[in-house]
Amino acid sequence: MKINLNGTSGSVLMDQHIEVMSKAEQLFQALVAAVPHPRDFQTYEDPGAAFREERDAFAERLKQVMSIRKWAEDVCLDLQSQGAST
Repeated sequence: MKINLNGTSGSVLMDQHIEVMSKAEQLFQALVAAVPHPRDFQTYEDPGAAFREERDAFAERLKQVMSIRKWAEDVCLDLQSQGAST
């Protein structure tokens, strides 16, 4: 990725993407704290299946958050390679 620094300044872009990384990390930590537990599904008709379905969906959410964090990190690295700083 190559961001054109002729628009928004590199330092502003860097600050914005560092903020995205920070918020993504906070969201990741909040999600980890809310990880589903099998006992949360014991009233379902098929508790094991319900838990596995939620566990798999939860894992996908974690991947999405980490993908966003990685994207923001990649942007920061690109900006840094062009001489931008905070």
